[in-house]
Amino acid sequence: MRMKKTVLLILFSVIVLQAQEPLFKLPNNTAIINADVTSTKIKTVLKNSAFNFQFDQPEKKSIGTALLLSLVLPGAGEYYVGNTSQSKIFFGVEVLAWGGFFLNDYHASSLEKDYKAYARQHAGVSSGGKEDDQYWVSIGKFDDIYAYNSRRANERRLDEIYDETKANFWQWDSKKNRFSYDEKRLKSVDIKSRDIYFYTAILVNHLVSAINAMRLARKHNKSIAVNSFNYNFVVKSSQVQNNYIGIALSQSF
Repeated sequence: MRMKKTVLLILFSVIVLQAQEPLFKLPNNTAIINADVTSTKIKTVLKNSAFNFQFDQPEKKSIGTALLLSLVLPGAGEYYVGNTSQSKIFFGVEVLAWGGFFLNDYHASSLEKDYKAYARQHAGVSSGGKEDDQYWVSIGKFDDIYAYNSRRANERRLDEIYDETKANFWQWDSKKNRFSYDEKRLKSVDIKSRDIYFYTAILVNHLVSAINAMRLARKHNKSIAVNSFNYNFVVKSSQVQNNYIGIALSQSF
């Protein structure tokens, strides 16, 4: 118990500093305390002893890796840096954007199937008829294939005339049904055009997440550089006066 009290007294008590030559050379930012030691046992234990205390610091993060991860999957770069809260936000936006896109596309496709089925029912369009977009536009503007071809012939647009075959044929049973068909088709086209908003949201989310991940990686690395430190405690006995022990505290950044 007496020995423990003596060691604590050496390390933590206020000690009278001796005005003499340094006992050994130390790096910058070093504090030296010399204490009068009367116990030879303590000098034997502490002689030429050294202790190094290093506080664990987070590892640096690659800015390029953070950028690439978020470009591929928004939120991944933030997760790599260690910011899970922002990672969840960007990933959530990505899920919502893709979910909205697929739902919108499914809705537009359903309406497209509906108006084509309507045309087959009320205009006699062949189930194996032409599938190009212009054909479905044309049958909504003219009562039958004959009226369409007559208009194109008068306009000298002969390359747009359809062969009057079963595959190309249509003839509406009423103008009302033709107008109804055209409304259905236009609604489907309008909803399909909304895909651009979801594409834009997805693209912006990728870019913003990538930039944010780079920012977080830089901030993370900067904080490590500022807060990085370790302490070295070196205890040596005097080579000149054996009744002194030098204690060195070295701090590096």
